[in-house]
Amino acid sequence: MSDSKGSASSAFTLTFRSEMDRLSTGGAAYATVVRVSGQSGRAVMSINRWNPDLPKPIGLFGDKLNREALEPLSASIEATKWAELPPAKGGDVSGAQLTIEYARGGQVIRRVFNSYNLELVRALAPVMSAIDGVLDHVAHHPLRVLELGVKRTPTGFRVSWRNIGKGPIVIADPRLPAVAPRTGTRGRVSVGAVPPSRPGWDLPIPEPSWLDLEPANGAPSPVTLAPGQTLELDTVPWKPAGPGDYVADASWVDYVGPTFDPHAVMDAIPDPSQMDDARPYVLRGGGFSTGINVKVDRGR
Repeated sequence: MSDSKGSASSAFTLTFRSEMDRLSTGGAAYATVVRVSGQSGRAVMSINRWNPDLPKPIGLFGDKLNREALEPLSASIEATKWAELPPAKGGDVSGAQLTIEYARGGQVIRRVFNSYNLELVRALAPVMSAIDGVLDHVAHHPLRVLELGVKRTPTGFRVSWRNIGKGPIVIADPRLPAVAPRTGTRGRVSVGAVPPSRPGWDLPIPEPSWLDLEPANGAPSPVTLAPGQTLELDTVPWKPAGPGDYVADASWVDYVGPTFDPHAVMDAIPDPSQMDDARPYVLRGGGFSTGINVKVDRGR
């Protein structure tokens, strides 16, 4: 392949979206968006909530792709006979809506289909595999990313929001009231008893109890977290039902977030060339912590 041809084939842009559970306020409860610039080799990925609700960081990721990730992406799309693909029909309401947008020169490709449209998904297997390769690579390079944690305190639990990225993040105060149908505060802790082990018995799992965050002193305001900075907030006191083993984990769900002048913050899904933008990144979505074991002794 000549240099000129190689340069032309790399001058592409790709956007891939996976969206599930549409919100009445707009957007989706589970949304992953990837943008790739073939010319610069840069890629960004925004993920607002993992499906299922995994205890993994959320936010904006990005990096410059190596040739092993970049070349299969363009090659698989160029090799696909798009006009001969099965129609985008069928699917399931529980499936994700997938969108592929690709442009190179005068060529523009756009396909929208349901993840349960198995015939079409199988036909696009090389393209989806190449996109998965980009997702896997970029997910290891946090730019504006939030990690949730939880630990025990003498009276209850402490929830942490840690910025593990490279630039500032802004979130609404997690002590604000949740938006229906969720109740309580936007950040909270779930505590459930662990059933005793009884061979031969399939014991029901007890319903967990939910602990809100302690109220703020005064009106809550948006929280800005610099790289490496952590916000820690305590829950209301926890009164265990009795001695035994418990499991606790924290969750934070906020699709409203703080209100900002859009010119004062990064774009929700920036162009790959703008991944180093110095402006704060407003984060909305749902985050979950890894669970912790809590043992309550008799008499406590």
